[in-house]
Amino acid sequence: MVTTNTPPSEDQPWAGDLVQLRPGTLENQHPGCWYVVGDIPEPGILELYLEDRHPGYWDFASTAEARDVVRIRRLTLTGARSWTLPATDGGRPR
Repeated sequence: MVTTNTPPSEDQPWAGDLVQLRPGTLENQHPGCWYVVGDIPEPGILELYLEDRHPGYWDFASTAEARDVVRIRRLTLTGARSWTLPATDGGRPR
């Protein structure tokens, strides 16, 4: 969770954020689905899970590169905030 001591980063997801990925990023990707960032085991790599209300929650876990994230939703003390990342990342089209 973000507090006044840890302002949100605009360009990278944090553990606990919800993210949407560039289409075709994951095998068996759920279109339009928000994924929960469970952990960031190494820089640029995200451990992803489905939200607990998703019917496939118990059967899904994956990893993806942070550069494949197109949208972030972050919960803060004042509410939820969502934003879209720029269309390219290091020259790689989304």
